[in-house]
Amino acid sequence: MTSYVDAHCHLDLLPDPGASLEASPNTVVVAVTELPSRFRLLSSRFRHDRRVRVALGLHPLRAGTAGPYEEGQLIRQLGLARYVGEVGLDFSPRGMPTRDLQLRIFDRLLGESCLRHKVVSIHTRGAERIAISRLTTAGVTAVLHWYTGSLGLIDEAVEAGMYFSVNPAMLRSDKGRRTICAIPRSRVLTESDGPFAKMAGRVSSPVDIPWTVAELAKYWEMKPDDAKRLVHENMTRLYASTVGSSDPAAGT
Repeated sequence: MTSYVDAHCHLDLLPDPGASLEASPNTVVVAVTELPSRFRLLSSRFRHDRRVRVALGLHPLRAGTAGPYEEGQLIRQLGLARYVGEVGLDFSPRGMPTRDLQLRIFDRLLGESCLRHKVVSIHTRGAERIAISRLTTAGVTAVLHWYTGSLGLIDEAVEAGMYFSVNPAMLRSDKGRRTICAIPRSRVLTESDGPFAKMAGRVSSPVDIPWTVAELAKYWEMKPDDAKRLVHENMTRLYASTVGSSDPAAGT
């Protein structure tokens, strides 16, 4: 059976993670983390849940407070993870005070050759050009999560093999829709980014992925089931080209 794909969800930050999963029985959820210490906890919690793929992350906005222990754990636990996220750069006004620290952590992570064999979800707000450049140089086939940068950089990212995960908030904004239309459909994944994206006045969650797919189907002029299959095939291809298996649902 073809599953829906939620390629970027902060499952541990949702009001009721269990209820969100039960409401989305046919959705594979990549549960990104903001700190490496959360990766171990979530991996233990969802070890036997075939719907959940726990990702190892250190959010760039946590760089200033995470400390050397969490940074060290990010590197030491890479061998345990098939999915990595949320990692990246944030040069928005909130992130600029830790710009140099973020770059050091990001470059250290990109220096790990095994990262090329992971499914990596990347935060790039305000730092799209430098993030894409560094990812390309490192040979990392990343997923650019909730991309808000210049449309002119999309072709560069696609040429480097990157994918883009889109969420309900993007489909409801003019800029988001322009971004989606500029991305080849073969490079599109779906995400909820719950609880940070919103849907109908509430936090988004995996339950919103079918709506997201149905909206994408309108842009692609195809049936929702065909759009669902396409997104799943995109995830399968990404997983095969990085981790080396044809099954995107295999393990964490």
